[in-house]
Amino acid sequence: MMQSIAYALVHRFTPEWITIYALDFSSKMMAAFEDAPHVGGIMYENDMDKISKFFNMIGTILKERKALLRGGNYSQYVQKNGVTMPAIAVF
Repeated sequence: MMQSIAYALVHRFTPEWITIYALDFSSKMMAAFEDAPHVGGIMYENDMDKISKFFNMIGTILKERKALLRGGNYSQYVQKNGVTMPAIAVF
């Protein structure tokens, strides 16, 4: 299922619209997407350091986006600043 969703997102949207991160703890089936420009990273069960860094990064991104949006929504931010941010999908 994760592969199907990732495939659909990669083929429907450009990297400017979406960034994909995957936590693959079983079959390494997401490895097929590692080189896609949409993929920020794929972490496997033994990548504890990489997983820890990922969650720290996501926390930082959340804080940054809260500050950027300042209580508004994404559409208001784009209208005001003319700048888009990619959506982040985590599997």
